[in-house]
Amino acid sequence: MRYIGSYTNFRNVILLLLAACFLLTSCKKEVEVTPFDEGDMSTNVDELPPPASSGAAEKKTLSIMMTQNPSSLHPWAVLDENTANLLSLITEPAIRISVDGKFSAGVIQSWEISEDGLTYTFHIRKNVLFHGDYGSVTADDLIFALEKIKSSDAAQCEYAKYSSVLSSYEKIDDLTLKVVASQKSRDIFYLMSFPVIPKSYYEQLGLDTKKLPIGTGPYFAESNTAEGFVLSSNAAWWQEAPVYDQIIAKPVSGDELKIGSSALEQFQVIYTSLMTANSYSAAGKNELHQVVTPTYDCLVPNYHNEFLAKREVREAISTALNRSELISVALLGQGQAAEMPVNPNFWAYEGLESSAGVYNAAEANRLLENAGLAMDEEQGLRYILNADGSKRYLKFKLLYTENSEYAYRKALCEKIAEQLKLVGIEIELVEADAQTYRSHLESGNFQLALCSFFTNTNGDNAFLFSQYNYGKAPTRVLGEKLDAFRGAVTSEEIKRAFSEYVQAYLEEIPTIGLHYRTHAVILDANIVAPSRLAYKNIYADIGQWK
Repeated sequence: MRYIGSYTNFRNVILLLLAACFLLTSCKKEVEVTPFDEGDMSTNVDELPPPASSGAAEKKTLSIMMTQNPSSLHPWAVLDENTANLLSLITEPAIRISVDGKFSAGVIQSWEISEDGLTYTFHIRKNVLFHGDYGSVTADDLIFALEKIKSSDAAQCEYAKYSSVLSSYEKIDDLTLKVVASQKSRDIFYLMSFPVIPKSYYEQLGLDTKKLPIGTGPYFAESNTAEGFVLSSNAAWWQEAPVYDQIIAKPVSGDELKIGSSALEQFQVIYTSLMTANSYSAAGKNELHQVVTPTYDCLVPNYHNEFLAKREVREAISTALNRSELISVALLGQGQAAEMPVNPNFWAYEGLESSAGVYNAAEANRLLENAGLAMDEEQGLRYILNADGSKRYLKFKLLYTENSEYAYRKALCEKIAEQLKLVGIEIELVEADAQTYRSHLESGNFQLALCSFFTNTNGDNAFLFSQYNYGKAPTRVLGEKLDAFRGAVTSEEIKRAFSEYVQAYLEEIPTIGLHYRTHAVILDANIVAPSRLAYKNIYADIGQWK
């Protein structure tokens, strides 16, 4: 059976947003590596000298939403989703990371890696121009980026969490940069995915700046006022120009997005975290795309429980769960099924097989029988016999705390209980406030727990094997496999190491994966966009939008 990463495409959409839809709130023989197959918010107007006009007689405009009063407009800052999406139209990454996790050329055109996997020679694309009068990209701009990111706090800088991989870096010439890694790790590519910006403009600006952003992207920021951003097509862009000559990004408050509000009609692209995006309609807006977020929902089994300590029981629970139904009922379609904490869109899943997370009630029953748990037909529950001949039934308390933004967890737990009852497992729901919930997790005072984790983009979620290993699962082998996956840098190495990591994870099942949460991009009916859009980077392939 194929891995279940694309369980749910909840596309039966009739769309209308509610008031909160706007609340969306990184030996030295050189061998060439071929990139993987894919290629102060002021009321005063800030302006840049625009690139030469393309001479278009009639402008084609795209209207989008933006965050009202964003905390920063610096491309390297930790940004909310709408602001990050907006800035992705203005800037470009040094190295692209696509929605499926593949690395490919960006402003950096090519690179070589030494045989020991530690030294990287990056070649910058020629004649990539910054907006305005800031010249072309050189190695000085990239060295500035590395120095600034390395000295920044990860709480403020999106890319600083990867900076520990840096050992040294030096300019070879204006278009060549050599970087030495502290250890073999593909984190170097995640670090080098930073947006390329001009040193001469940003050198004196902090990560909290709200000055007009400047980059090399398909659009330059013509103005930013209280009315929002006006972006114009960058005639000097090194790639083929997008079909839109202008993009208007307007800030919208929740009060303006009431049901029936005419404010909705001004937008051709709406981005929302609301699960109800699937359930409402707006005239002319009938195309929905799911964006996989880093939020991973799972069940954490406590290994101190005599039943959950058995691998067959953990696998039976996973196999008895119909994730498609869970997502449909509890999340209203806003999720993508997953059985482990790596983005289900990750390219290296392709070709891997699994039975642990594929819904199969018959297989779940077989596993429970093999675990020595007979079915009491009268009670409808599985059991084992105590020494005195009495029956000890398969019952678990499921601990959860409700989500403060959108109350979906109770419905999710209820549906889980309903599904597990079909294979003879009884679930009692235990709701706790956030503080009590965390206390129970940290003390191990639970049997099963519904947990949400904000996972890392690079798939390195070792925190689940250390401070957040609430279930006390044995993780030595998993840690070794994850280390190997982290250290893989070529496509062959990644595929092999990831396969071994998946196999080890699904053999142990330290968490019973449910899904990754998704957000929704709602498009006008006449817009055609790529089917998969990236988190905080939905406009990465704006050149393909029609």
